[in-house]
Amino acid sequence: MKRKSLWLALLLACIPLIEGVFQLFPRWMIRQTSFQLLSLGSAIGAAGYILFSLSMIFAAKVKRMEKIIGPLDQIYHYHHYLGVTGGGAIILHPLILAFKQYWNGHSFWGYLFPFEHRVSLMLGSIAYWLFIFILLVTLLRIFPYDKWKIIHKGMSISYLLAFSHFLSVNSRFSYFIVTQSILYLLSFGSILAIFYQQIYYPFFLKRQKAEVVRIDKLSSEIMEIHLKVVGKGFSYRPGQFAFFRFFKANLTKETHPFTLCSHHEEKHLRILVKDLGDFTHKLYKNLTEGTKADIEGPWGTFNYKKGGKQQIWIAGGVGIAPFLSWARRMHIEKDTTRKVDLYYCFHDKKDQVYLKEFEKIHQGIKNLKIRFICTAEKGHLTAEQIQEISEDFTHNEFFMCGPKRMTKDFLKQFKSLGVRSKHIHYEDFEFF
Repeated sequence: MKRKSLWLALLLACIPLIEGVFQLFPRWMIRQTSFQLLSLGSAIGAAGYILFSLSMIFAAKVKRMEKIIGPLDQIYHYHHYLGVTGGGAIILHPLILAFKQYWNGHSFWGYLFPFEHRVSLMLGSIAYWLFIFILLVTLLRIFPYDKWKIIHKGMSISYLLAFSHFLSVNSRFSYFIVTQSILYLLSFGSILAIFYQQIYYPFFLKRQKAEVVRIDKLSSEIMEIHLKVVGKGFSYRPGQFAFFRFFKANLTKETHPFTLCSHHEEKHLRILVKDLGDFTHKLYKNLTEGTKADIEGPWGTFNYKKGGKQQIWIAGGVGIAPFLSWARRMHIEKDTTRKVDLYYCFHDKKDQVYLKEFEKIHQGIKNLKIRFICTAEKGHLTAEQIQEISEDFTHNEFFMCGPKRMTKDFLKQFKSLGVRSKHIHYEDFEFF
């Protein structure tokens, strides 16, 4: 995870506060409470707007951002962190200015609901309350994912209103030269991101056409879907994921990410799906051969080839998908350059899939060892247990994919055992 990007974003947000102290310090000494509240509220508002802008840019789903910032799942985490942190500053911004009004003998609530004031305050107020509504809906998870996704698009409207509010009050930042430049630059970038995400991405972005040609029900909850690509081939790297949309009357048209468990030389694409939520439940029950699909991607930087010669792979449930793709590739290429220990964790025996295939792969390449962990029988796997089994524990490169709770627990355990953060790689699909 490229945390430098997140720290840089937070540093940018601090610039209005830092610049405000240096530019306005002499006037602060006059002890004009009204002026001090105005300056503080404006600086905090600018900081929140910077984080809000960066959050909008990070949500744009532009492929090149993966090379600059990190994999898409982590970019979305940054989008979330920046949105929530910026939201805190945005919430404080009008409250401080409303208190200034109250200090001067005016109505506190009248400032927050300025229906009789100038347009600049009206724009800011509408953006403010719309932002708070969407933020609460996101944090409290009030609506199902498909409905939340529609509501969340309102953030673009909130941002455009906030931008209009900024334009109408930008004279307030005449002392803040650096801040003003950053605000204009990020506003331009955010508006481009909104255009890309809300107009170009859904209506003009070319997607790969495909058709479901085979469905293997591996258990009462898990299935493997085979898709034939229509037209030119779909180029991807084993372990990457893509967004899929299936066109069938009793399925919603929302897109969902699934890891490609096929290897890159196979004729058809394969994805692994488990009945976990509303969408995947309907998909498991209703998907049929011949269903048309759109594919957008591939995404992800999860790549064992960038790791060292000794690796430990940990899969939880359907998190086995990227490792299955890697194992298939290693088997085809007869890759004996790496020593790999794969820990495949599943809750119940019925959730264990690909047993025979993994045994066949191990017969072909002995340097890939597979250990099956049924948590209902043996309990949850721990880092200490892995340390006892795998050789040269701290000299390994670690790759994880599974439930968020699993990866979070292992992160803490590995670090407590001396594993460096740069040697731990994971994907988090629960965020999408």
